[in-house]
Amino acid sequence: MSFTTATAATLQTNLPFQHQDVAGGFSCSSVTAISQAECNALVAIYQNTNGAGWLKNDNWLLNNNPCTWHGIACTGGHVQTIGLFNNTLVGQLPDVFAVFPELILVSVHFNQLTGPIPASLGDAPKITILRLDNNQFSGTLPRELARLSLTRINVNNNQLEGGFPIEFLTVRTLEHLVMANNHFTGEIPATISRLNLLSKLWITGNQFTGTLPSSIGDMINLEELMVSHNQFSGEIPQSVTKLTNLVVDPERTNFGYNRFVASNGAVRSFLSAKDEDWETTQTVPPTNLVTNPLSQTEIELTWTPILYTADAGYYEIYYSTSPNGEYLLHGTTANKLEKRYVLDKLTPGTTYYIKIRTYSFPHTIQQNYLRSEDSIVVSGTTLNPIVTDTHTPTYTPTPSHTPTHTPTATPTATATETPSTPSTPPSPTPTPTNTVTVTGGGTPMPCGQTNSAIRTECINYLPVVLRIEPTATPTRSWQRFTNVPGYLDTVAILNGQIHAGSRG
Repeated sequence: MSFTTATAATLQTNLPFQHQDVAGGFSCSSVTAISQAECNALVAIYQNTNGAGWLKNDNWLLNNNPCTWHGIACTGGHVQTIGLFNNTLVGQLPDVFAVFPELILVSVHFNQLTGPIPASLGDAPKITILRLDNNQFSGTLPRELARLSLTRINVNNNQLEGGFPIEFLTVRTLEHLVMANNHFTGEIPATISRLNLLSKLWITGNQFTGTLPSSIGDMINLEELMVSHNQFSGEIPQSVTKLTNLVVDPERTNFGYNRFVASNGAVRSFLSAKDEDWETTQTVPPTNLVTNPLSQTEIELTWTPILYTADAGYYEIYYSTSPNGEYLLHGTTANKLEKRYVLDKLTPGTTYYIKIRTYSFPHTIQQNYLRSEDSIVVSGTTLNPIVTDTHTPTYTPTPSHTPTHTPTATPTATATETPSTPSTPPSPTPTPTNTVTVTGGGTPMPCGQTNSAIRTECINYLPVVLRIEPTATPTRSWQRFTNVPGYLDTVAILNGQIHAGSRG
């Protein structure tokens, strides 16, 4: 990485107020304690941030020795520190810092400074500590700051944005990197482990995503690790257990309010020892999903609610007719305490694949909407449609034979009429004697009979097994298994026991 460094000489001609009197008749032309360029830069800071309204502005523009002005310290004829923290500065810092060759500390935290962070801070070659936190700075973190041999940089509680500043990974002197409570996004690079002197890493309260890189376990000097209140997800790497120097203090070590999981027992135990509540604030999917068909068009889904139910949110239930197909949102629950949902308006006799996600709303200490990863997929099948038997068999008996009389002529006797014996009418066509053999249900049964396990009915002259649905009361309801391809029509269930058979 290469940068073009501006010199004090080249910037001096661009500084405001040079060789000019300012309010109250003050002029840097009479200053001898520091260079005129440095004096002009201080005056610019004063005027750009409403110096007249500062909480403390002792001696500013009242004498010709800036080294006696409130918050300014000098050494060897140069400004060494600018300490104007908690002093009601408002407005933007002017981009004038390249003229301070010996400046090592800039401390302007707890003010109301706005606008971008001056990139010229990166041209003050000896700055090692930057305290810019608790203001209203916006924009990105200037990459020019990576030119410095910083040991500490604090920009938390501003309105900064952009990705993780990868340029800072070259600042091997860095011990404190504090950039909490801004709007930073993206993932944390695996190369963060290059900052092997880092003892304090605060990135809480942003919008970082992805997983924690396993290389974070190589940062063994870490004492404070604040990664809470982001959008991190997935497994916390096992390497985190190497960070034995982490302090036990929720204000200094915190993994909460993300979407983290820890399947590894050693990782869970380590985290619970360092941050005991970490697991109770994770937006993760529910577990122990179970389906229960209620009817031809309804399936009940139950689950174990997540631990994090304290803040507003709900569960989203998705369904599909194919395990790898498109999942549609069926509905949501009222809150995260719910543990049951009924999917309705489904198709009879159809298998559905169901999954669930958790959704958490932003709240006072979490700026992010959090949606968990998907739960495992479970399946459930709606009940098969009931076929009503509307067929009534009819029987047509063979007509009776009509007797006939045949007179016989006998010349010597009277003719005698002998009636013929009428034919016996044939029996009606009998119902087929097909039976159903049932394993666990006793002996074979013809149509229309019931035993303790099953009941049969005649449908189209064939016996069809009916199923017994056990209920919470002694009452038992019957439901027919129909002769539909792909479904057994010879199964019965009684009191939770399956009785299976085949057509005889």
